[in-house]
Amino acid sequence: MKVKVNGQEKEVGQNVSAANFLSSIGFDKNSGVVECNLKILKTEELDKVVLKDGDSLEVLRFVGGG
Repeated sequence: MKVKVNGQEKEVGQNVSAANFLSSIGFDKNSGVVECNLKILKTEELDKVVLKDGDSLEVLRFVGGG
């Protein structure tokens, strides 16, 4: 099945949680914010959300600097 991540289509297996998918692309769930289908997900929700065909994720990382 396919999901959109930051505007790009990605292939995802069946019954994959948002947390597992994010881990597979190297995203540390404590270093940013994830939006799924226009809803911001809390860190503790990522394990409970199972991705479905056509879902849209926006993944934002926190960056420090000065």
